[in-house]
Amino acid sequence: MLKTVSSIVNAIGALNYKGTWNASTNTPALASGVGTKGDYYVVSVAGATNLDGETLWGVGDWAVFNGAVWQRLEGGSTINATTVSASTSVTTPIVQSSTSAGTTLKNASGTTCIQYGAGGGTNVTIEAAINMNGANAHIEMSPTGTGHVTIKPTAVGDMDNMIIGATTPLAGTFTSLTSKGNTILGNASTDTLNVGNGGLIKDASGNLTLVGNMKAGQYYTDKGNSGSLANSTATTIYTVSGVCVVTVGAFLEAGQGSPSLYAATATVIYDGVAGRIVSNNGALLTLTLSGANIQVTQTSGSTQATGAAWSVLVQKMQ
Repeated sequence: MLKTVSSIVNAIGALNYKGTWNASTNTPALASGVGTKGDYYVVSVAGATNLDGETLWGVGDWAVFNGAVWQRLEGGSTINATTVSASTSVTTPIVQSSTSAGTTLKNASGTTCIQYGAGGGTNVTIEAAINMNGANAHIEMSPTGTGHVTIKPTAVGDMDNMIIGATTPLAGTFTSLTSKGNTILGNASTDTLNVGNGGLIKDASGNLTLVGNMKAGQYYTDKGNSGSLANSTATTIYTVSGVCVVTVGAFLEAGQGSPSLYAATATVIYDGVAGRIVSNNGALLTLTLSGANIQVTQTSGSTQATGAAWSVLVQKMQ
């Protein structure tokens, strides 16, 4: 590759401008070893046409015939080189691929570190560590439209397999997590969040339910609906576990205007194996304990399709 116009003149003498050349389509057609000494073309369209071994043609480059072979004179603002030395200095450089294969930056050992522009696209792949060491250094990622940010290392680390904004989240681990403003943990009935001491908060149809173990002195609440209640048929609404005290209330959705008939409350003391219930039942709705199951029964009347609404307050004793 020739460096300057003066180096061409010194090497081959007078120059004869022949016009522009499309290095992608080889228009006008040029051939290796064929030409008139001093003739030169200016590249108008970048390309990879092979002229006497030269294949990296950028816009503004010169194709010069020296009497034996075609040579390239670097031109314009685009660097076209397989290797750029540490001393190369270009004002406002543009690194542009001349083919749809994109551009690859490698380290001294030839290992690929950065790839971009493959297929004419704009994706950038970085296959190396990024160190942000400045006092105020930060990385800002602001995708628009349907874009998202994915952080998904293959090895365990401080941030392990965490995806933000994607449709298929994987397991994530945080030593400490601080959230400001509105926070959404899960958006489906199968999404879960593990918390300390084996506790598990599960998002079930928009309700949070603690289904794991708690420490002594901790409280939690739960609520739901029994579903359709047939006359004189006991229906389990909650199952007690561990040593705890449970306060429970229930009422028929269709009879909430008559609490003396369709409402009931109870307190259950459970030692982990067996329990005792103290109830304040309505005339037509009762709460009972069968093993570890708190049950509601409509004692008279037709089937209640809307069922009984219920809620519990559980205190862990040990």
